[in-house]
Amino acid sequence: MPIDKTIKNRPPKKRPGRETPDEGPAITGRIKLPGSEQELRFYHGDYQSDSLANNLGHFVEIYHIPSDTSVAFKAAITNFQDTYSQEWTPTPVFGRMDPIANYSRTSRTVSVGIDVMAYNYTEAELNTGKISLLEQMQYPVMDGNFEDGSAHMRGGPLVKIKFLNWISAGDGSGTAKERGLMGYIDGVQFSPKLDLGVFQDGNMIYPKGYEILLNLTVIHEEMLGWKTNKGGQVIPANNKFPYGTSGISEGNEARAVTDEELGDPLGEDTETPTETQEANAEKILK
Repeated sequence: MPIDKTIKNRPPKKRPGRETPDEGPAITGRIKLPGSEQELRFYHGDYQSDSLANNLGHFVEIYHIPSDTSVAFKAAITNFQDTYSQEWTPTPVFGRMDPIANYSRTSRTVSVGIDVMAYNYTEAELNTGKISLLEQMQYPVMDGNFEDGSAHMRGGPLVKIKFLNWISAGDGSGTAKERGLMGYIDGVQFSPKLDLGVFQDGNMIYPKGYEILLNLTVIHEEMLGWKTNKGGQVIPANNKFPYGTSGISEGNEARAVTDEELGDPLGEDTETPTETQEANAEKILK
């Protein structure tokens, strides 16, 4: 595990707008996520990831419901899985080859992998603080006296997670507190990238890069399924679920209009005139 030898002690704090040859560009990109009292800052030397995070919302935000606290990581997504699982209870019946299966529910889990990188010592220290806060969010809210051991659990660590429209209760707008997917995290894995090395300050080491793997079991806040409209058609109860886009029925209608406007170029009854075919062939030859 290589250690950065150029930084043996904690570097002095720099004022915004200044930079040194050793540390690169100054710290920039301070933002405060709406709905959170904590100031979250995205740092990077070339400002590219800052721009994606601050201007385009490319960050994964985890909102801890009991404490009204958020933590966010630049969204260098390395893994994403959105899994839907149905639960059926099969009951064998005499005289039938196949059992009668009774449906009970559909569950959803979201697995995300994030690469977190640090350009300099300051960002590495901040990133270590962020993963520490996320790991603290995995424990319950307690009441009572911690000193004498009388503390008891008051509530579980429910969270809301938000990443654009992929992990969102809507079209991708809003913060995790407002539009995040609610649920509980049943696993967080913190894996420092030891081949990249660390920054060291005395007995404290901060990885230059690490990966986060987390699994969210979603608690649905709205009724989902299919319903019958006044015309007798069975339609989705929420046509924008889960990624904020229109359903396939609306997509087909839009495509039909487009084909009609274009003269149905792929229709069975439409043929390209002979003179047009000859003209196109001549263009290709030229």
